[in-house]
Amino acid sequence: MSTGNQQTGYVPKILKTTNGGNNWLIIKEYTRMYSFQVLDSVTVYGNVRGGGFGYESIYRTFDGGITWDSVSYSTVLGYTGLFFLDRDTGYIGASDSQWAYLLKTTNGGVTLDQIFIYNGSTFGEELIFFNEKVNGEYYGYCTSGQHYMFKTTNSGYNWTQLTGGLFSHPSGYSFLNKDTGWVGNRDNFSHNFIQYTADGGMSWSNQSSSAFNNNAPYTPYFVSGTKGWAGTGSNKIYATTDGGQVWGRQPTPSYLSIWNYFVDSLNAWACGGGENIISHTTNGGGVILGITKDSSFNIIPKNYILKQNYPNPFNNNTIIEYSLIKKATIGINIYDISGRSVYDMTANNLEPGKYKLSLDFGVLNLPSGIYFYKFIAVNDKGIQQYSETKKLMYVK
Repeated sequence: MSTGNQQTGYVPKILKTTNGGNNWLIIKEYTRMYSFQVLDSVTVYGNVRGGGFGYESIYRTFDGGITWDSVSYSTVLGYTGLFFLDRDTGYIGASDSQWAYLLKTTNGGVTLDQIFIYNGSTFGEELIFFNEKVNGEYYGYCTSGQHYMFKTTNSGYNWTQLTGGLFSHPSGYSFLNKDTGWVGNRDNFSHNFIQYTADGGMSWSNQSSSAFNNNAPYTPYFVSGTKGWAGTGSNKIYATTDGGQVWGRQPTPSYLSIWNYFVDSLNAWACGGGENIISHTTNGGGVILGITKDSSFNIIPKNYILKQNYPNPFNNNTIIEYSLIKKATIGINIYDISGRSVYDMTANNLEPGKYKLSLDFGVLNLPSGIYFYKFIAVNDKGIQQYSETKKLMYVK
């Protein structure tokens, strides 16, 4: 982990933990690693800006961080991102503030060769390549200044800007392979979405606009085609078990959870800008506060219905039932007595039927009191079809 920036009076550091983050050891000072890649337990690469001295270089360690060496020193280029396929072969995004470049190394960063130039101030951020070659070439993706997203199908020598419904404010992405991926994004009206592609970025569909209404999604991460997470600019992490059609909130500590780092489906860490705290999970984030369809009810309802939650009053657990007469995207928001949102969720493209939302106020860490839940259903054109609000009472 790297800490700090180059402000006066602070010494940036690289830290290491060997017990899941309970304790941290300073392994290098006066070094700010802006992005890094862990290839294995002993091999790490990163692009570094050193202590306010105005230079950048590629740092690497081959012994788990005990010793580091610096290669590809530059006082002209700023390194914006990197990705290594193995210990020797890697790609580095770079910029001189007028033009941006993609550089390639085949000797562990000792020498860099320019293979692509871009008429912009940044390129090569959030680089990712896939080790499996297609027709002898590597596929990859990158972003430029959180405005555009690009794809290569010939090992980085040419790049194509992605459109197909993709908005121009990407804030992190996760790809399972060259075709299947999710991007945190927002449109020009500041509506937040997770966007999904199954055809290598040729076309995109929107997920979860209401879940992320006031919480822009960052760094989505998927371990399979169904299970994934997304951090937000608040103390909320959302999770899905159906590829993003339905997102539910997970209980998290009360600080930012913008960046998420997963090692598998159970173990992950999260942190946020401006917060000196790291949160850790060993059970995939725990319960997902979401919805299920009542499969015992096969008749299409005649009316939209929002039922009173039960039990009510309740201690921790309660259920909210609702019915849809047409295919819809729904949102359920819960507010405290002052009108502050304490829980929100969305579900996309639900078929007609009866549904149940299970809530656990215990894991939401809320005080006893009166709350209100608002239900909204909109059609595929975004036109509201139904809305209703009811009151519930939580008693610890």
